[in-house]
Amino acid sequence: MTRSRRPAALLLGGLLLAGCAEAAGSAPVPEPVEAQRYAVSTTVLESPDHGPQLCLGGVEQSLPPQCGGPDVVGFEWADVDDEESANGTIWGNYGLVGTWDGDRFTLTEPPGDRDSVPRPEGVQDSVPPTPCDPPAGGWAVVDERLLTTEAQSAATTYADEQPDLGAVWLDQDAAWTGARPDDVDAGVLTFSFTGDLDRHEAELRQRYGGPICVVAAAHTAAKLQELQAAVHDALSGAAFTISADAIRGAVDVVVPVVDDEIVQRIAAIDPEGLVRAHAMLVPVD
Repeated sequence: MTRSRRPAALLLGGLLLAGCAEAAGSAPVPEPVEAQRYAVSTTVLESPDHGPQLCLGGVEQSLPPQCGGPDVVGFEWADVDDEESANGTIWGNYGLVGTWDGDRFTLTEPPGDRDSVPRPEGVQDSVPPTPCDPPAGGWAVVDERLLTTEAQSAATTYADEQPDLGAVWLDQDAAWTGARPDDVDAGVLTFSFTGDLDRHEAELRQRYGGPICVVAAAHTAAKLQELQAAVHDALSGAAFTISADAIRGAVDVVVPVVDDEIVQRIAAIDPEGLVRAHAMLVPVD
């Protein structure tokens, strides 16, 4: 009886085809992508309630100090020698380098001195100089009868009650001549409004006799405060601090990293581009 060899040939062919298909479908294994590293200069604090955390949202100056922030993975107090402690809380100021996963900061090298890493640009919080040019002869008292703390308070109260108020600030570096009571702050009071500047200046001079500067504001304080509240809702706890800067006409937001998601959330509620986002973590190579 003669046996056919065709099934064996078919089976062998099937194995060959399967092997070829597997080889053709294989793909090179991609190289792992190295995580972006960041630097941060801040206080690290550990309390009886939690392990080491970054104090990115500020520190309450109590004893012991208090703060809240993301956990620091890989931080050991044995690696530093200038920490302080009180009532079970340990803290210190350090320069750290590591990776950020959106919730935790993982060290990639030992902690260093606070000045050993680059720092972010940060939020402008200094009081700017008065934008008005001094009058001929320099800044001086206009009406000594209205040079009192009560008069100064009356002027700022008037400004606070105006719906078109931008900001009020005192430039203490602007020297002015003339005698003044010890309880009146020396300097030029600047008021900004979006409305009738001449009317506001006349009203202010009826209330206060010291030197003042009245200028136009790009946006009202009320508008910036509304935007501040909207940013708070939009970021849903992703920001460490959110503050309205009425002097500069902006809202400042401090976040760990300014990524695409943060940018898109802000853009959705800020078509005028008044929000300035600041990152606490600085990218490093």
